Amino acid sequence: MWRIAGLISAAGAALVMWALVYLASQGLPQGSRTLVLWPAVTVAALVGFLAGGTTVRRAQTVPDQIGLFSALAGAVAGGVIGLVAAVGLTAAYLSSYATWPASVTDDVLLIIAYPAFGLTGFFVGAIAGVVCGALAGLVLRIVTPATR
Repeated sequence: MWRIAGLISAAGAALVMWALVYLASQGLPQGSRTLVLWPAVTVAALVGFLAGGTTVRRAQTVPDQIGLFSALAGAVAGGVIGLVAAVGLTAAYLSSYATWPASVTDDVLLIIAYPAFGLTGFFVGAIAGVVCGALAGLVLRIVTPATR
């Protein structure tokens, strides 16, 4: 059962990642766009499978606090997915359109751009993930039989 839930979560995460990265990469050349899109979708599918499968397996074995566990798993998974999307898009846009830095200040700003956008993507993804995880936990709390 947890494998089926993992596959459903993987498909959902991959679909959302594909839609977001596809829309965000409209300004990129076709080669860079493909280079960002498919690895990001693959990472989203793997992380979605891991989070969904783990949550359902936890609900089957120890259903105590499944809402909290599901929200936390969703937040971590959403954060990782957001981080991958942000860093991938930042790298693609900077490599396609930015010029090579001419001064030390420009070098520092270029280097700082990756963690700054990565953390922003992690934060936004974690917020979306905690909402999705909490909703999944609510469904699992209703569907999972109570243990005595």
